[in-house]
Amino acid sequence: MARYKHFSLIQILFIGLLFFIFLPSSLFAIERRQDQSPRDLSYAIIPYAMRMPGIGSFVGMAGTIDNMFGTEADTYLATMSGDLQGYTGGIFDAPIFTENLTAHWYYTNFSKAAVDSFGRGMNSKKEDMQRLFVDKVKVNAYMLNLKFWEKRIQLYTAIVKYQVHPTKILDIEGNLVADISTEEYQSKSNLQGFILDYTDDRLDPREGFRVESMRAQNPPDNGFAPDFYRIDTTSTLYLSMGKQSTWAFNHFRSDAHVTKEGLTDRAAIAARIGIDCAPIPDPVQKATCEASLNTQINQAEAANKYGTAAGLGGVSFLRAYPQNRFYAAHTRFYGTEFRWNFTEGSEPFDFLIMKGIRTILQATAFYERGTVADVESDLGNQWANATGVGFRLLMSSGFVFRFDVGTGSEGMQTTLFFNYPWGLFN
Repeated sequence: MARYKHFSLIQILFIGLLFFIFLPSSLFAIERRQDQSPRDLSYAIIPYAMRMPGIGSFVGMAGTIDNMFGTEADTYLATMSGDLQGYTGGIFDAPIFTENLTAHWYYTNFSKAAVDSFGRGMNSKKEDMQRLFVDKVKVNAYMLNLKFWEKRIQLYTAIVKYQVHPTKILDIEGNLVADISTEEYQSKSNLQGFILDYTDDRLDPREGFRVESMRAQNPPDNGFAPDFYRIDTTSTLYLSMGKQSTWAFNHFRSDAHVTKEGLTDRAAIAARIGIDCAPIPDPVQKATCEASLNTQINQAEAANKYGTAAGLGGVSFLRAYPQNRFYAAHTRFYGTEFRWNFTEGSEPFDFLIMKGIRTILQATAFYERGTVADVESDLGNQWANATGVGFRLLMSSGFVFRFDVGTGSEGMQTTLFFNYPWGLFN
C-alpha cells in the first residue's frame, strides 16, 4: 500500500477533470450569486502604509487600474520606502484571444530589504531571531491561467525567477553578527496548479468549498542545493451563517520531496554561506559570529537533506507570527474564521485620484493552529496557535484590502495587506 501514499498533481487533476466532464454540471453546481466577471473600470493613485510581520513597515505610492479596456485585465505599480526600498508592479488577467485564457506578469526590484530569520522546526526560540539584510531582491514571474465553468475550475502554470544578494546579519538587539561576502543567489521555481472553486461567489463566498493545489519544482542551479519539489494544498469550507455572515474552515498542508540531496559537507557549506569569523578581534563578538555560522550550517545541511516546505507565519497562515516563523520539510495548518459583512451594496465613487465600486465592509475573528517537522511522523509533537480579528474592504473589481491583528505565544502581529488569507500562488 505504500506506493499509493502520494498521488501526483497530474493524477489528481486528471481524476477531477473526468469527474466534471462526464457528469452534468447542473446536477451539482452551486449557483453563483452574482456575475463572476465584472468589468467596471476602477482606478486609484494613493499613498499607503503597510506592515508585514517579519519583513517590517514601509510607506509609498501605489497606482492601480482594474478592468482595463472592457476586460478583466488589471495593472498596478507601487513604490516603497522604509524597511523595504524599491518598487513592484504587474499585469494580471490579460486575455489571450479569449478571456478563458489569461496571462499574468509580476516584477519586483528591491535595493534594500530585511527579513527576520529563525531556526528550523518548532523548537526554535524567538530570542534567537536574526535579521538578514540584502541589497538586492529581484523577482520575475510569468503565469498562464486557463479557466472553465464560470471560473469554478482553473489550471495554471508559472515560472518564477529570483535573485538575492545578502550583505549582513544583525542579532535581535540590532548588533552586527557578521558581514556576508558571497555572490548573489539565483534560483527558479516551476509551478503548476489547479483550483476548484465550488462556491456561490469567488470574491465573497458564503457557502461551498474551494480547493487549490500547487506543485513547485525547484531545480538546483549548482551542486549545492537539493533537487526537490514541493506540493501545497489548501482547502476551505464555507458555511453560511444567516444572510450576512460566513464561517470558514481551512486546512493547509505542504510537503517537500527530495529526489537528490544537496551538499552536506559542513566545510563546503560554510564556504558557500560566505561568513568569515576569523578576523574578528573581539572574542565575544567572534563567539557570536561562530555560533551564528554554526546555526546556519545546521539549517543548510537539513534543508539540503530534507528540502523545505512552505512555512507558517506572516500574511496568510498563522498570522500572529512573523513571515516564515516556522518551517521544515512538512507543514500542517488548521484555521477557522468568522466573517461578518456589516455593510453591503454597490456604491460607486469617483474622486480625482480614485474611482470604483465599493461592495462590502467586513469584520472577522479567526483562530489558527499549525505545526512543522522535517520527519513527517514528528508532525503534531508541538503546535503554535494564533487568535485575532480583522477588517476588510471588498471592491467589485475583486480587490480586497485587509487589516489583521493576531496574538500568539510570542506576542502580537499586525498585518496590512491585500487579498484573503489561506491562498497559494494564485
